Amino acid sequence: MQGKILADGLIGANDGNRYSFSVQDVRNLGSKTMSNVINAEVDFEIDGTNAKSIFITKNFISIGNIVQGGDSISSIKTKAYIYVAGIFLGVIPVVGWIFGIIGSVFMILALLSLGRMSKAPLLRNFWISWGLVLLGGMIVGFSVAGGFIMGLDSRSGFSFGMVAFIVLGALICLGGLVFSYFYYRDLAEVTNEKFFLYAFICRAVAIFTLFIPILGIIFIIVANIVELIAWIKFKEIKKKEAL
Repeated sequence: MQGKILADGLIGANDGNRYSFSVQDVRNLGSKTMSNVINAEVDFEIDGTNAKSIFITKNFISIGNIVQGGDSISSIKTKAYIYVAGIFLGVIPVVGWIFGIIGSVFMILALLSLGRMSKAPLLRNFWISWGLVLLGGMIVGFSVAGGFIMGLDSRSGFSFGMVAFIVLGALICLGGLVFSYFYYRDLAEVTNEKFFLYAFICRAVAIFTLFIPILGIIFIIVANIVELIAWIKFKEIKKKEAL
């Protein structure tokens, strides 16, 4: 018999009837939770009013399923995929920032789940690292732009104050890089996946080469690809205090 999972423990069959089931009867659930497979199409055997030997034949993916997916590894990975996709789509002119925000929201949800399961301060280090890098980048950017504007209006060019702000911004970015290392180090440890550390190395190189035409952009792209590979390979979660 074919049908669809309507809720946890309830299947709506193609014959118009509804059948109860236990999660133990789902043969290919894997690491998914029942929240992940609501509305999934299934094939099953009937035993009175119960469904037995259930096989998921087609999963239904929705925003609701992803957000409510809980702390399962499959749910965390799906949210991380959306984050990486948001980074890539974030370069689209005009609307790219929307994808970036959506991706960041799902990454926060993924890190909340991963942090609960591993007891690692992933979300804290993620926020601090990105916050410091963005703040430092803004200080450097505005200082450099101000220096060029003043250079056009006079012969003074970059003043001592502007140089000091550039140095300050660079130091703040460096602080963000340190917390970024803490984030990727813990992420690699709790997922037992070294590719996260490789992604950090690529991001660090990208920051230092960002002002070199094309090269910095290439390293950013490589870093995103390596991080995507890390999330694909991620299959287990360790507790931080047990490491």
